[in-house]
Formats: sequence, structure tokens, C-alpha cells
Amino acid sequence: SSRSVTCLASSAALPAAAAVSLTPGASASRGSTSFFSTTTTINQDPDFFSKSDLIKTVAEQHEMTTANAGRVVDTVFDTITDALTKGTKVKISRFGKFEVAVQKARTFRTPQGAIVAKPDMKKVKFGPLKDLKESVAGA
Repeated sequence: SSRSVTCLASSAALPAAAAVSLTPGASASRGSTSFFSTTTTINQDPDFFSKSDLIKTVAEQHEMTTANAGRVVDTVFDTITDALTKGTKVKISRFGKFEVAVQKARTFRTPQGAIVAKPDMKKVKFGPLKDLKESVAGA
């Protein structure tokens, strides 16, 4: 069944009373101000705003087909992925910053007593910027 929810487009897990948009300027629910706000219908798990939800929102907001909106969303994700793969930090103003961090190699003991060496691992870190933090805190 579908239902209308308001949620922050940037949040992975969304409360049931959330707002979704990619257009600046409107105000979010509960009197908070957000540059990401509008209402859309989500037909999936109410705890997540998925890629397909994002594509539908972009298509509706910019009066384009879902196929074209899907290509736009894929291009954004691919560009961020390519930059991170090359070791470049990505900062999206009013949203957040992504960077690759290296978790150093270490050895540890398993519950069975075996000693295991874990090599260096690269991990993606995300840090929300002030506007996003304030939008989430006011939601």
C-alpha cells in the first residue's frame, strides 16, 4: 500500500512524518526550515528512502521521465564514486562531505584462539554539513 510521507532526502532511515525534495526554499514539517522539502508518495519500506524514490522525486520535481531522472541520479552517484575511487574528497554544499579513510592493518584473535591478520581496508566516510544537521535536528 502507498502512503504519503515527509522525509529528508538525505537521510537513509526516515521517520513516518518526514518531507522529500530536491528543491531549495520550502519549509519542512513541524515548523522547521529545510532546503529539502515537499511531499511524495513512497510505496516501499517506510523506514527507507530508496534510489527509486529519489528518481521518482527528481522526475516529478523537474517534469521529466523516470528514465531520464534515473540517468541523472546514476550520473551523480557515478561521479561521486569515481572521485572517491581516485582518492578525491567530495563536498556537496549544504549537504555533506564524503572521503575515503584507510583502516590500518591489524591482527586479532578469534573466539577459537586463531590469530588472524586483517589487511589495510579503505572505507567511505560521510560527514553531514551544518545545513543538513540543522534540518534533521529540526525535523
